[in-house]
Amino acid sequence: MVTRNIAYQPGSGKLSLYAYDKATGIDARGSEMDFVVGESESEPGNDETAPAVTLYIGDTTFRNGGITSPDTRLIARLADLSGINISGYGIGNSLVAVLDDTATYVLNDYYESDVNDFTMGWVHFPLKDLSPGRHTITVKAWDTYNNTGEASIVFIVSDGNDIVIEQFANYPNPFATSTTLFFTHNRSGDDLQTLLSIYDVTGRLLKTQELAITGSPYEVKLLELDTRDEFWRNLKGGLYLARLVVRSVTNGSKNEQVTKLIITN
Repeated sequence: MVTRNIAYQPGSGKLSLYAYDKATGIDARGSEMDFVVGESESEPGNDETAPAVTLYIGDTTFRNGGITSPDTRLIARLADLSGINISGYGIGNSLVAVLDDTATYVLNDYYESDVNDFTMGWVHFPLKDLSPGRHTITVKAWDTYNNTGEASIVFIVSDGNDIVIEQFANYPNPFATSTTLFFTHNRSGDDLQTLLSIYDVTGRLLKTQELAITGSPYEVKLLELDTRDEFWRNLKGGLYLARLVVRSVTNGSKNEQVTKLIITN
């Protein structure tokens, strides 16, 4: 669907095509210019619905108000039945992001629609050298009928590039037989090494488990602790302490945090 943002004077158009055969490794390209583009559709239909915009920082597990490092990326999920306007022709209808009401970024060239579906797509835009502290970024999108939609997200930039565990917890808690341990951190995308240790209330070490996490998301589901499994079977009802040590393979920084586990009988 062609946006309203075009030059209305009729002129030669150009359609470029690219194809690739996975089986043979052969690719092909071509173009066609024997047609005219311009003017407007006499009965273009009606669309008064704004594009839907959903934002993340780092990756799609990010939650509003979460923590990140000074170098990260903005991720936007965009959807509209008439398609997203990225023509860049004219003034005021580009896909843009505004950081803290001061810096504006044009995202047209960063938009990629889903395969075989022009109605939705993604933006992955790098954010570099962010200052420590609280930030807000707003993305404004237009559809091909020039309806506009926007969304904002708040995030906290850590002071420096060392890994920081924002939250280490388990759900449900208390639990009878099983619970999921998870943590959030500021270095989404890093390869991580983790060491989980379980202690009783006297401080006696009961269990340890090491895990490697490749290309870690913001929220890492560490493992499911199930007292019916052989490894965790000796954990009876009561209060326990879980200690998590996380090391970033990317830059070698390390951080740790402790949480409480409550097992009910």
